[in-house]
Amino acid sequence: MSMLDTTQSAIKTLSAQAPSRVFVALLATITLWPYPLLGSTTNLIFLVGVSFVATVVQPTIVPRLSWQIVATLAYFGAALLILISSREVNAYIASQINHYIQFALYYYAFSKMVQHCDWASLLASRSMLMLLSAAVVVQYIIYKEDDINISLMSLLVGMFIAGQRGRRPTYFLIMLVTIVIAAWSIDRVSVQFVSLLFVALYWIRPPDRVTILLSAVILIFPIAFYLFCEPDTVRWLYRIDPNTGIRAEFIRGASSLLQQSPILGTGFGGPYRPPNFTYVREHNLLNDMVEVHIVSNHNSLFDVALRLGVPVSIMFAWGIFSVSKQARLSSTFPLLCIVVAAGLSFNAWFENQAQLPQLVLALVFMHAGQAIGRNHAVRPGNGISSI
Repeated sequence: MSMLDTTQSAIKTLSAQAPSRVFVALLATITLWPYPLLGSTTNLIFLVGVSFVATVVQPTIVPRLSWQIVATLAYFGAALLILISSREVNAYIASQINHYIQFALYYYAFSKMVQHCDWASLLASRSMLMLLSAAVVVQYIIYKEDDINISLMSLLVGMFIAGQRGRRPTYFLIMLVTIVIAAWSIDRVSVQFVSLLFVALYWIRPPDRVTILLSAVILIFPIAFYLFCEPDTVRWLYRIDPNTGIRAEFIRGASSLLQQSPILGTGFGGPYRPPNFTYVREHNLLNDMVEVHIVSNHNSLFDVALRLGVPVSIMFAWGIFSVSKQARLSSTFPLLCIVVAAGLSFNAWFENQAQLPQLVLALVFMHAGQAIGRNHAVRPGNGISSI
């Protein structure tokens, strides 16, 4: 082979690997970004910027996406266009739709980053994992974020994956120390729940049926329980945990709106729940006209049904938990499946601007499955999507 042929071959190889290196850098940046130190607006600009870069880098590289999720987002887009064309736009619509738009952007961009990242090189670097661990621990010690954030999620999932490929005790020790410090810094039940999952599922893999059943219970049980709550039960919930009590009030009140249009939903612009409903207690989140328009009902699947209809909510859930057989072979599947279910049900990550990115990250890790750990950079023109 001539020198010219060798040079051309090297250039082609570098060109093919460059996007993968960019995606590695973007994922590392997401992990190292000091979210607790900066305001929500700054973090939003950063995440949108990262997503834009991931989208425009090698635009011919197309990630594999769930067609059900794409169909849900397309339906949302159509509903939004109809709403805009009707000129029935009010001041609350932007607050009620922005997370759908962010989800669409993050879903495409994060899928591209995770599926086409050079995981083999990234996870082979123990020094990189130590650096990322130290950065996340420093964030939590100094700034004490309110909940598990995207940096901890991405780091721990990365180490979880790496631990299945060798040096399990080393990665587990790093992960355990990070979790203990985060749990010590944050007094939230959701943090303890996810932390225990990481610790347990790192070593124990439940059967897929158990994982799916538990995820379904996490998704469905709170809605069913709240809907059938008697007023006396709600009062008891308030005494036990005021946060749970008011969530029961959210669902009970909002169900009266959903019953009026269960197939198409109520659309955007109206309240999440009626302020004049017979609630057990008075509360500004229940009775204030502004709050009932901007504060969601804290259950993502219920709120998707409220706005777009029950069939679309089922389609959305189907897309999120419809994971390929290959992806279910991944050691991370049980962990991520339950985390995503809890994020949609207990914490309403879909509606929360600060937590939406970590929901998407967990989702794309779950869907990537066995693809993680191999370099999936695609040559220009060969991008393939499952849509």
